[in-house]
Amino acid sequence: MRWTPQAGTFLTIGAVALATLTTASPAYTQADIQIQSSSAMPATSARMLPSDISLSQAKEIIEAKGYQPYEQGDEAGWANYTLRVLLGVKEPGDSYQNFAFFFVGNHYLGTDTVEPSARMQVVDQTDASVTVEYTLYHPDDPLANPTGGNSMVRYQWTGLKLVPLDPIPTDDWSAPLSRR
Repeated sequence: MRWTPQAGTFLTIGAVALATLTTASPAYTQADIQIQSSSAMPATSARMLPSDISLSQAKEIIEAKGYQPYEQGDEAGWANYTLRVLLGVKEPGDSYQNFAFFFVGNHYLGTDTVEPSARMQVVDQTDASVTVEYTLYHPDDPLANPTGGNSMVRYQWTGLKLVPLDPIPTDDWSAPLSRR
């Protein structure tokens, strides 16, 4: 069976309420889920799905946004986490435009940042947290040869909101260090 979105299931991220976790059901209802950030978060939509989102459904959402998801394990492993993440690269062929796409239960929460990052990877994951490593660039670095090291950003799901616990590096190419 192929998943298709249901009409009227779109919500806005940010300070707008998204959903609340209930213990009686795996579904979410509108309430106080927010994404908070030390840098601007994207104004994307959350998509409510009939039940917990599967890995294949998450990949379909990312592909519909013009990104190719990275392979991050199998369906069984995906189902073991409350906070789920997939990295996606812009298609066709721009390997320097990457986002982390976040999901909880039956919601697509959005991406890690408003603008894409040149290079990133997931380096750690627990049930309710994900650590993303961003590659950093000095202003004169070519995209293929970054020399700025790395920055780790931990994202934590509190049960109500996704919170970056560390500063998200800037994407400003003229900054001393940026994720581009």
